[in-house]
Amino acid sequence: MIRFLRRLQHRGQLNRLRERADVDSFPRSYVELCRALLGLGESASAMETAREGLERFPHSEDLRDILRHTWRQTKTLRIEQLRRQCHECQDELPFAELVQIYLECEEYDEAIEVAEELSRRLPESLRGPLMQADVLLRRFYKDHVAADARRAVALLKRVTDDREGDFEANFLLARVYHYVGATSKALFHVYRALDVEPDHEESRALHRLLINMPLEDGDENLLFRAVEERDRGNTQRAADPEAAAAEASRRLELKKNLGRLSQLVGVTRAAFVSDDWTFVAENGECRLLEEDATDALCDIARGFRAAAALSTKRMGLGSFHSSQLMAGDHTLQFHAVGRTVLLVESDKPARIDVIKQECVDFVASCLRKSGELLHA
Repeated sequence: MIRFLRRLQHRGQLNRLRERADVDSFPRSYVELCRALLGLGESASAMETAREGLERFPHSEDLRDILRHTWRQTKTLRIEQLRRQCHECQDELPFAELVQIYLECEEYDEAIEVAEELSRRLPESLRGPLMQADVLLRRFYKDHVAADARRAVALLKRVTDDREGDFEANFLLARVYHYVGATSKALFHVYRALDVEPDHEESRALHRLLINMPLEDGDENLLFRAVEERDRGNTQRAADPEAAAAEASRRLELKKNLGRLSQLVGVTRAAFVSDDWTFVAENGECRLLEEDATDALCDIARGFRAAAALSTKRMGLGSFHSSQLMAGDHTLQFHAVGRTVLLVESDKPARIDVIKQECVDFVASCLRKSGELLHA
């Protein structure tokens, strides 16, 4: 009876957390729900809940950490089985499944290693270079590291040199060339893809976009480098008829939350910079900077993010996410996703970790999926 009552109590707690997570504009309720599930030993449910939370808050570091933790708990046995199969057999299937498992949690390095191993074991197979290119392009769209795109294109060209009509290789090439603005090359490969699968809806939709776009005015290496430096692709999002109505509400929410962040003990000022808006807050008062206005903290946020993002990519470290600069008791915390950056200035070293957690939650909230601000 006691065990039954405890189970009812836990279920009631989980239901309350679930209801709160559904309406919370911050990811912390999802994080609390995941931790409660882990405390009950329900790793699989915690993994699915973390994955669900990331659908809404794709830049929540806490949810991603939980997903990685639970993913390793639930997938370790299958990964070991597949690795044995990859070592023992001459079949592409275990390699392909293992790559997909690693991609579930964005373990790009491990996925690439598996694809490379397939190419070494079955050098005549085109599946290896195709999987390598696919993983590299996924990472390129996320981090905008030009070296990933160049390597992927080289692998895909090897495939098309060997098999000109390979649908997957041509479609992947068409997508990446469209992303960087190489319209003529994208059209060339989308026509090849449609020759093989004329009813493929994504290829047809891409063709409709490409025929209305201007041709490129530079070679592909320059275009890849431009995406790396801009930290976003050359594609445009389709107009959302509800976006204009939601913009005012999101701007007000952002202004209010940044004002609250600036009221934390130890915080002296906070700045938020994106392609859409620039805010600066102090002592709970937050103001929107007009296009011709300037502010030293906002200038630092924008300049440091651009320099740090380019440096980490050129050093092979991927995209820039966060950094701390300290001088005596003063600290500057940078938290960035793509071209969006939050900079918080504080003067109490003992509060750094608390402020960092609040910054992480703030960024995840303001870049959530429903009407997100991010243009990366």
